[in-house]
Amino acid sequence: MASTCRSLCSAGVLAKCFSISQTRCILDTKPFVRVLVPTHYQQQRGVRKRPPEPFARKRRARIQDSGLSPANESFLQEVIANEAMSKVEELAKMNCPLKDGPWARGEWRKGTKRTGVVGVKIGCVPHWTTKGKKMYLTMLQVLDNHVVEYLTPDEFAQTRFVQEFHPKMKGKLGAVFVGSMGIDPRRLSPLELSLFEKHGVPPKRKVFKFVVTPNAAIRPGTPLFASHFRVGDYVDLQAKTIDYGFQGVIKKHGFKGGRGHGTTRWFRRVGSIAPGRRDVIPKGQKMPGYMGNKWRTLKGTRIYKIDTKYNVIYVKASTIPGPLHAYVRIMDSKLPNRVRERELDPPPIPTFYPQDSPEPIPEEIYHPDLFRFDMESILFPPDDPALEKKKKSKTAQKK
Repeated sequence: MASTCRSLCSAGVLAKCFSISQTRCILDTKPFVRVLVPTHYQQQRGVRKRPPEPFARKRRARIQDSGLSPANESFLQEVIANEAMSKVEELAKMNCPLKDGPWARGEWRKGTKRTGVVGVKIGCVPHWTTKGKKMYLTMLQVLDNHVVEYLTPDEFAQTRFVQEFHPKMKGKLGAVFVGSMGIDPRRLSPLELSLFEKHGVPPKRKVFKFVVTPNAAIRPGTPLFASHFRVGDYVDLQAKTIDYGFQGVIKKHGFKGGRGHGTTRWFRRVGSIAPGRRDVIPKGQKMPGYMGNKWRTLKGTRIYKIDTKYNVIYVKASTIPGPLHAYVRIMDSKLPNRVRERELDPPPIPTFYPQDSPEPIPEEIYHPDLFRFDMESILFPPDDPALEKKKKSKTAQKK
């Protein structure tokens, strides 16, 4: 009876409104909170999926406690973990993605597009060049990247991405889906788990798509490392900007605001938005609205250091979109001059395979212009004009 009453509550029979409604089942001891959202609201493309301001946000329902003791809960967790491990081992024996080795590797030719990797922005650290110039490098960690799926050009041409948005790609380019960071399989739906079970790949938290040429196809299950790129390469970084929500013109567009004297409640308003005799607002007028949470690309950033032990890429960029711990798509740079440089010195295709390296891979790979801390200290001559300029600035501050 209690389960039937709870199902009716969750179906919205006892709560038919657009705000938070709290109802109490007859046989339950704890209240059940239900939040309803209007179904006619359509989400705009590229904006975070959440209801508009006048409505309440979705929240998880408060489910009644199962009544298990902590010892019983820990026992059930161990049983579920053991069953999951046994299932993973069975799938690995049946559908091992690399039991036959990688696919035949293509050759680099003009116009080749490789796959990218998924990194997590973990911070920014200072470094110095061999000439003593200070610069900041952002760390991007490539965490547990695997190829989840590969679509041939014919299969990729049947997708909506090609048919509606990029019809010129039809029959020319394929797609590689790369997953990053493992996740508990109980948090995924059966349809989502089928994508990973198909090729024997562990479930992933995030999956991104990269458009590639047929000669850069990678077999599903292949791991991707930070060595997919080389020190000195130029890459494009794509991520979502920080989500600020609905903001006014001062924060969003940097308006100065109204004057303080002789005005009433006009300090942070827009002001005039159209000429007096025209009743049409000009196209592109800067007004309050949603700020952030959009895909932005930083092009032409250089790699100065690679940590192969922890799969960390150090790039010279302090304006990478997104907050800390944001997912970043790392791809070969599409700038024309960088494409020409890459054709003269092509990178590993389709990716870097550790077994191809004849020598052991060093844990840290530095750019020749980057100062290493095991090198001798940099000594400046006493008559260095840059050093004298710094001394003058310090004495001026003391005065």
